[in-house]
Amino acid sequence: MRYRIVLILTFVYFTIFPSPIFASTCTYEATITNNHLDFSITSDTDKLAVIQYIRRNGSAIITNVYSPDIGTPWNYYSDPQCVNENGKGTIACKQNSGTGEYWSYEIPSGTYHLLPNGIYGLDFNISPTYESLRIMYGVLPGTTAEGATWTDCARTGIVSTPTATATATATMTATATATSTPTVTATPTITATPTQTPMGVPNIKQYEGGWENQVYDHTIKTIKDWGCALTSAVMVLKYHGHNTMPDTLNNWLNSQSDGYIRNGLINWLAVSRFTKINDSNSSPTLEYKRLGVDDDKLDSELSSLHPVILKEPGHFIVATGKKYDTYFINDPGYATRNTLESYGDNYLAINSYTPTHSDLSYMMFVVDFNYNLELLDSNGNIIETIKYIEESIKNEGGSLLVLTFEKPADGIYKLKLTGPTGDYVLDSYLYDENGNVTQNSFPGILFANDLDTYNINYNSQNKVAVTIDEIIKDLDNAYSDKLIKNRGIYQTIKVHLQIYKRYPNKIIIRSLINQIRMYTPRFIDQTYSLILQQNLLSLID
Repeated sequence: MRYRIVLILTFVYFTIFPSPIFASTCTYEATITNNHLDFSITSDTDKLAVIQYIRRNGSAIITNVYSPDIGTPWNYYSDPQCVNENGKGTIACKQNSGTGEYWSYEIPSGTYHLLPNGIYGLDFNISPTYESLRIMYGVLPGTTAEGATWTDCARTGIVSTPTATATATATMTATATATSTPTVTATPTITATPTQTPMGVPNIKQYEGGWENQVYDHTIKTIKDWGCALTSAVMVLKYHGHNTMPDTLNNWLNSQSDGYIRNGLINWLAVSRFTKINDSNSSPTLEYKRLGVDDDKLDSELSSLHPVILKEPGHFIVATGKKYDTYFINDPGYATRNTLESYGDNYLAINSYTPTHSDLSYMMFVVDFNYNLELLDSNGNIIETIKYIEESIKNEGGSLLVLTFEKPADGIYKLKLTGPTGDYVLDSYLYDENGNVTQNSFPGILFANDLDTYNINYNSQNKVAVTIDEIIKDLDNAYSDKLIKNRGIYQTIKVHLQIYKRYPNKIIIRSLINQIRMYTPRFIDQTYSLILQQNLLSLID
């Protein structure tokens, strides 16, 4: 089936009404990443009036907006004539229908304020273009745009990476000497003056958006109750170009053997595996690392433009940039918490995701917190691993001890378990270089002064793949259950699979995966689509 795209000149306005001062110089920087558009504006008066986005494809839809902390939410206004055409989010569906759609920074009194400094951004359903962005500064005679005079701002490059700058300040210091005449010497000191702003990380909430009442994991709780880690992960994924939302990611994690570990805790390694399945030029594979409390490492991650997930007692948040002696945050659980000052500038751990082309091999073992684990190599030497206690969300359920070992070499390992007398359950997660997981649970019992030893034969290239016949059978069931809504698409996928069965070729599967992504979620249920893509990848990895 082919679709013809009709290009239509359309407009969207983002309107801020500043003081009537003419800007003789106005420039802006912009960066497009996948369906993101980030921009920052400077002028000699530092006042912005209007941003126009001239979309040359009438199907463009705004899906999200993010901005620095401006103390009050953005109000979104839509041309009423657009509502009947596309419901919501259409970018100025008719060029000549009034002002189109815009945002304005408006306080309850109805007066307008200046646009603060910082990086602003939009999410679209399709990739925007630099050529379609037009930013103008206006001289406004009054409180409306009527009679305004506009000056175009020039694009000077991509959005600058926020960095800290050092400013030299001369300080006069009186120094007493042994002579009868005191002398005054000037002592120069260097004062760090950070000028960083938050990254354009979508600010998504666990308590609103249509997913808040969905059951979280396999618990009796909802995403609104327990979805802080899940929602934080979604923010980071979307920043890196992965188009998902809390409900979609929750459904996928629920469908996986490793999606959640006990007590409703998200498995960060499963999130990394999710990015491997959805890897593309615009949505890279993300490698997970857990870091301890270390501001230098936190600064390094943020200066590299990697937002990170910070662990707080019973909660998770996303750090998006440095702000002098604190940090900007996106808090999935609260609307008014915008900096780490809300948590006393403290955190318990850093969860980092970094774009990578390396392997995702990992070992992870989980047991109740009152036990201890040690990993040994084939010679009986203790291996340096990362161990930490993971508290349950909001103190519901027991805490867990987690041991991880990144990129293990192929070979024989021993895992020693010690602890109190009684029953226990050890959960094992072994990931190969492609992120495929082998998950097992081992019930055991410890006697007094005893220890249990587990032998591990690890191979980073182990492949776990379903058969082509199993994939075809699941495809038939998915169509019967209306997870595939179009018969032609169902038949196309099935024909491709049957051809691959007779003539195995990676090109067939890769082409099929691209088609499946194109048809999702309009014609294929998103959760089933992810599982299908994962199974197809297992055939050719």
